[in-house]
Amino acid sequence: MPDSPADNALTSTEYWQDEFWQIGETEIPSLELDIHNLEYRELHQFLKTHLPHAESLRLLELGCHPGRFLWYFHTHFGYQVDGVEYVKPACHLTQAALDAHQIPAKIHHADFFEFEPPDDSYDIVFSAGLVEHFVDVLPAIRSHARLAKQGGYVVIVIPNHAGLNGAILKRLDREVYDAHNHMSYRDLKSACDQIPELEFVTGGYLSRFNLSPSNYFQHKLNTWPLWWYKVVFKLYAITVRVAQLLPNTRWLSPNTILIARKTGSTEPEEAE
Repeated sequence: MPDSPADNALTSTEYWQDEFWQIGETEIPSLELDIHNLEYRELHQFLKTHLPHAESLRLLELGCHPGRFLWYFHTHFGYQVDGVEYVKPACHLTQAALDAHQIPAKIHHADFFEFEPPDDSYDIVFSAGLVEHFVDVLPAIRSHARLAKQGGYVVIVIPNHAGLNGAILKRLDREVYDAHNHMSYRDLKSACDQIPELEFVTGGYLSRFNLSPSNYFQHKLNTWPLWWYKVVFKLYAITVRVAQLLPNTRWLSPNTILIARKTGSTEPEEAE
């Protein structure tokens, strides 16, 4: 087992600040997440089915740049939202973006392994595309549980690189592929089951084939000639439309999700 969180990480601060993410000091990202888009439609339905709906609930997102999911949970669930982001420019941009979209939130510049909430623990602790950047995911999942209230929810979404997405990414962009732990849904659930204070609720594979969770085309937009990017993206878009006819499986689905509850006597409101 790695000796420290830094030794356990598959990425570095420099990785997130390089040209792959184009993090600048003045560019305010757009946050509107389209729940009708193929990338988010099934995720939205899954979360609406399994999470509570109450404006009194507080959600914390770990690794929250650019703030899109904080916008989403505040807009569609009414949650009070905060975030933790350890890359300083990304922290500032996320706060600025949420302020620009009039979303009341506090973005904390901190390492989530060390973060201590200034007020209280949270009803929901959420991350998307975070825990798979560690060799051993157990410390990261334990940190989610530590920050959740007794009876609160832990929600973890990761890209499914155990299937077709991972096989394609390995050939197309080895640097990005190597920055991930290529775990399956079974691996994620197995890790969750090793944490006594977490009680499994539900989970599985989500959506049909697409490369969006890997941010592959976002990267190539900055490195390929524009004409070549348009040709490849057009072919890719056709493939994605055809893939909507196929089932959600380990081999084809781009995302994995797991929801658990922190065992205890204080129970948040049940899902409607």
